[in-house]
Amino acid sequence: MKKLSFILSLTLLIFVASCKKDEATTPAKSKKDILVSKTWVVGEAVASGFTVYTKGGTDVANLGLAKVSLNFKSDGSITGFDNTGKSLPSLAKWTLSSDE
Repeated sequence: MKKLSFILSLTLLIFVASCKKDEATTPAKSKKDILVSKTWVVGEAVASGFTVYTKGGTDVANLGLAKVSLNFKSDGSITGFDNTGKSLPSLAKWTLSSDE
């Protein structure tokens, strides 16, 4: 009987020791946080329902958008570089729509 209780105790101890505490989950980022945390590059441009630029493909209007990058700032301003590498003036402002 002592052997059986020893084996059961050992099995229970191994089971308890092998359990891990759940890792803390990180809260989901808001869409604003996602927007301001990255540099964005134009992947496609559409004008009047027609695709005029696609990264790595179509550039109907010879826009040179492959080199354009934008940074959305949390204060609502936008900075970036145009297709020649020149810094864009931050005259534009951005906001999220009510449904983000």
